[in-house]
Amino acid sequence: MQSTTSLKDLIDQIRLANPTGTVYMGMYRADSRFAVPDGGAYMYGFLGQFGRSFTVIQTRYEEIEGVRVPRELIYFCLCLAENREAAANYLYQTAAHVHSICCLSANAGSSVIVETLFTEFPYAQWKKFTRRFPFSDIPYFPLGGRFLAKEQTIKLAGKIWDHPRRERLLLAISQYEEALRLWKTGAAPLLCLHLWMAVESISEVVLEKVLADKAYTMDQLADFYKIPHTQQSKCKSCGNEHEQIVICPACKSSKPPTKNDRKYHVRARVKREVIFQGDSETYNLIRHASDGLEHGSGTFADIWKVDFSIYEKTARYLRLAIFDLIALEEPERLVLDSAPYNTVYLSPRPPEAQDFGKPVVPYDVTVPKQDWYAFYTPKVAEVKETADKRSFSVRYETS
Repeated sequence: MQSTTSLKDLIDQIRLANPTGTVYMGMYRADSRFAVPDGGAYMYGFLGQFGRSFTVIQTRYEEIEGVRVPRELIYFCLCLAENREAAANYLYQTAAHVHSICCLSANAGSSVIVETLFTEFPYAQWKKFTRRFPFSDIPYFPLGGRFLAKEQTIKLAGKIWDHPRRERLLLAISQYEEALRLWKTGAAPLLCLHLWMAVESISEVVLEKVLADKAYTMDQLADFYKIPHTQQSKCKSCGNEHEQIVICPACKSSKPPTKNDRKYHVRARVKREVIFQGDSETYNLIRHASDGLEHGSGTFADIWKVDFSIYEKTARYLRLAIFDLIALEEPERLVLDSAPYNTVYLSPRPPEAQDFGKPVVPYDVTVPKQDWYAFYTPKVAEVKETADKRSFSVRYETS
């Protein structure tokens, strides 16, 4: 579908399913580290809870000091619904899901989407605003970032939406989105939790795929991974090792050994061998760190010991596992799994101005008369694109 399609054309297409219903539109925005090229629009149509729906993705550009600068990402979502309450919830959820998939595609973080407009079109004409919020909280500094890969993102969204375990995938992708939003070394504890929750979210779907691909039962898969039928474990009371039984023959304790379920070991092995591609070191480090945080048995010192590269590797394994689950085709993978999208976008340093950043003599610092960051007006010198037209950076004047 071309970006030149009018709003009336979209409403007419939605009305094909129910000419007497009401069409609602929601507009949502986010301060994002990825953008749609100036003047462009990406459109995604799908069948949802209320029939045919559409989402249009754009970036608002602002002229700053004579330079066209990409600002916030905007989602226009349209659907046909029975009432305003149902439409409002559905449209926000739709925008949130599409936003999560865009974050996955660009491998770049963003703020939480904010509703800016919610309105209705009873007869393909503007009736009234139900809600409208101003653009009063636009961040002060324009961000650099990546351009969203149009065709690849639409194919990715379609594959995810058509997957029979879509809800489970979207849950994992939303956790990955949270990790992208927090992506910096200081947020290591939260990164650890969100990345591991994403792993847990898709592990059952990965297990189902492995069983289907190999035409195995759970017992056959356990045999394939050479998991013994009688697991040995230490008794909680006396420490002796024995099989899974109700009463320990050594100390007569009624506490059985833990984690002796053969299926538990199969699931753990699938996570390690399939999702983490056999990388035992990365799997064990992030698993132990997450367990320590989740169950309160660990410390922050344990988290800070984990090298940041472990989170980078986990993010890459997760993203590729999702691509495998939805059987993303090779043309799309070649783009989304190559530079710049195969690594998480890192935010650049804030702009420098006045004497900010210059060396000072210790104990001889003049107290500023006003807060530099709050009162500084950014002067954009240029928006520079990379040769492949996939990334851009915002350069500021420094004097």
